[in-house]
Amino acid sequence: MPGKNKVTTKSDLDKSEKKPNNFRPPVVAVLGHVDHGKTSLLDALRKIDTASREFGGITQHIGAYQVEIESKEGNKKITFIDTPGHETFSKIRSRGVEASDIAILVVAVNDGIQPQTVESIEHIKKSGVPVIVAFTKADLVDSAEKNLKTIKGKLAKKGIVVEDQGGDVVSVLVSAKTGQGLKELLEMILLIAQMNNISGDKNAELKGVIIESKIDRLRGSETSVIVLNGTLEVGQQIFTSSQQAKVRALINDKGESVSEVFPGAPCKILGFSKAPLVGEPISEKPIEPKEPEIESENHEEVAQDVSKLFNIILKADSNNSLEAILASLPQTGLKIMLSGLGDISESDVWLAKTTKSFLVGFNVKIQSSAQKLAQFEKVKVKTYRVIYELLEEIKEVIEGIAKVEVEQILGQAKILAEFPFNNKKIAGVKVTEGRIARGDKAIIKRGDEELGRAVVKSIRRFKEEINKIEVGNDGGILLEPNIDFKLGDMVVSIQS
Repeated sequence: MPGKNKVTTKSDLDKSEKKPNNFRPPVVAVLGHVDHGKTSLLDALRKIDTASREFGGITQHIGAYQVEIESKEGNKKITFIDTPGHETFSKIRSRGVEASDIAILVVAVNDGIQPQTVESIEHIKKSGVPVIVAFTKADLVDSAEKNLKTIKGKLAKKGIVVEDQGGDVVSVLVSAKTGQGLKELLEMILLIAQMNNISGDKNAELKGVIIESKIDRLRGSETSVIVLNGTLEVGQQIFTSSQQAKVRALINDKGESVSEVFPGAPCKILGFSKAPLVGEPISEKPIEPKEPEIESENHEEVAQDVSKLFNIILKADSNNSLEAILASLPQTGLKIMLSGLGDISESDVWLAKTTKSFLVGFNVKIQSSAQKLAQFEKVKVKTYRVIYELLEEIKEVIEGIAKVEVEQILGQAKILAEFPFNNKKIAGVKVTEGRIARGDKAIIKRGDEELGRAVVKSIRRFKEEINKIEVGNDGGILLEPNIDFKLGDMVVSIQS
């Protein structure tokens, strides 16, 4: 990596110590392929915080946390952004790098370069921040000895050339399991921070970035930020590009209420009326909003036949989750009528009814009044805890709708009567469109709901067995298998 990434020896640190430096905790994003040990690494680093003597202490989840380690100049802090690790969170992960001073690229010695490794490298290159490669799972000694040289060669082809391969990118062999290399990794972060003169001034104009936002049922909007410069204080008026707020409370990464937050530190803000977007800057002065980027995957931009769309209303617990879901949903066959944060309410149910939409919730609850209303109005509502289950089920529904649309409808009939026959029911129907013929494949529908599919086994008109019923005529049909229909249901004959 060119420019900022040039970091080599300990002697460089000695030289940098002679330079004036208003040091602030560097902000570090950890990226890499899923299952390469990113979460384990972050947990292990959290546990060696010298300021927190409690082994394995759990920090408040605000999207970032700080560790404090010993150095020649006394204890120094490092802030880690706990960025999501799956490909569906690529946009958020990209913003995590943009909010950071240093990126750690996690590569497992037993698995090597994987798709999200490559994706992470691209994010790092675009951000221009210095990078450290952390080769994880060093406790797998055989894999480390066998694969490291090959992995480093493949990294070089992607533009990440580590020092022992003739490049200027620092690499550290680490194990979250045994603790190998963890202190060295933290030392290298501080070294790179000093070499790149990462500094901050608590007396300067406030500058920060939003890394997470959500709606809490009791406290309202909760916004996690990292202060990059200046001081954030309780009672302060702050701005994003979309709104302004008065800071009601500040909560640090240990869950403690604080009155002020200095450069390099993460915190949670209470005070915004609605959840800001992840990646938005914060300032003590109004921020001119940027022109929105036009993205090819925007659901509203894709030309589609509206009669064949699956309408949904989407509610999520945080902007991180919401953006990840929106970025991963199918781009055709779907129309998002509304997306937002918070629990599913009565107003969501009414909107779903009027727009004929399916209500989808991720990590949110359905208000009891909304649940009762949905049942009464027959609005379909489903909540999920796993993002991939949500995406998979919506994909299956869209594929099902598309399948029905391409099926050729031969005729439709309304069920007006029912007659018992050998423990089965014969449907007395009147054909309203086309014809119903013996041997046809039929869909039994109640409104927009499909009750089941069957074959028209036989047709009778009065006592005579016939082959089909034309439009405007009536008759009795026997379906196989038997379906529990009711008067008013429709029989839709399709080409088998």
